[in-house]
Amino acid sequence: MTEPIAWMVYTEDGKSVYVTDNPTDIKEDQRALPLYTKQEWQGLTDTEIEEFENMALGPHDLCLEVEAKLEEKNR
Repeated sequence: MTEPIAWMVYTEDGKSVYVTDNPTDIKEDQRALPLYTKQEWQGLTDTEIEEFENMALGPHDLCLEVEAKLEEKNR
């Protein structure tokens, strides 16, 4: 898993939050939620597309295979 880029920190009274990119700003008695960047979308490579072209599948099954591959790459 990637490292957090910032933390959302609950104030001591629990009624508000602030965001920091410095983990040393977080006091021991505060709750902090790590924040991460969004992963960049991974599309299909030319090689992967060629693999699909070589499959003897109907349109429905081909769509299911493409969907499964994209889901796998973008977890």
